[in-house]
Amino acid sequence: MFSVHGIPDTIISDNGPPFNGDEYARYLKALGIQATFSTPYWPQGNATVERFMRPLGKALKTATLEGRPWKQELNRFLLQYRTTPHCTTGVPPSELLFNRVIKGKLPVINSKKIVDRHKEARDNEKTRQERNREYANQRRNTRKSDLQVGDYVLVRQEKKNKLTANFNHKPYKVIKKTGSEILAQSKDGHIVKRNVSHFNLINKPREEDTDDEGCDYEENSQDNQPSISNENNEVPGRSSRIRRPPNRYGHSEYPSNLIN
Repeated sequence: MFSVHGIPDTIISDNGPPFNGDEYARYLKALGIQATFSTPYWPQGNATVERFMRPLGKALKTATLEGRPWKQELNRFLLQYRTTPHCTTGVPPSELLFNRVIKGKLPVINSKKIVDRHKEARDNEKTRQERNREYANQRRNTRKSDLQVGDYVLVRQEKKNKLTANFNHKPYKVIKKTGSEILAQSKDGHIVKRNVSHFNLINKPREEDTDDEGCDYEENSQDNQPSISNENNEVPGRSSRIRRPPNRYGHSEYPSNLIN
């Protein structure tokens, strides 16, 4: 692939094990390629690839169920995908790459001369992305985050059972914010990268806290106020009044001399 299109400057990938190994890192370093990773636990951060994998996976599953070679089906799928007008840009990907019509299995109705459709594709993509963004924001009821660098947060954790808390008790400090992506660091130096929706804002932890189970937080609530005691510091006792059930229908389980 590199021999045809050249060596790219950047390769964007998810955080899977194949892209976190030393061999992969040495390969990119030897070619001068910068590795960029999408936000962990946030597929929307790599939406272009995730959306493409849906029809690709469906085509490979269909080929496997029908007993056809999956490699041959992969080449056929890529040819059809690249020569079909994209739903966002309105232009086939092959025309944007080679600036000419690529012949595929589908018949061509009009063979107009291709000049430069990149501007048309960019305008269509911008319009469609803005429309999709507004629809997604309304559907998910999103709102602007107030998190800033220097804030203390809790990180959402994976649910292992019904008793697992939504957020980890260990406090993190926001050290970098890029759009909706947050970098936060704990007291022991551990750094996490998550979408802004995976954090919960808290007050600054107490400096003197050294407990391994987590930090106490300076919450502005009445629970942290000192308890109010009486002047003589006496423990209130229980009432000595005799408690008995009410007298219903004129019958009583107690002697008459005990009834006031």
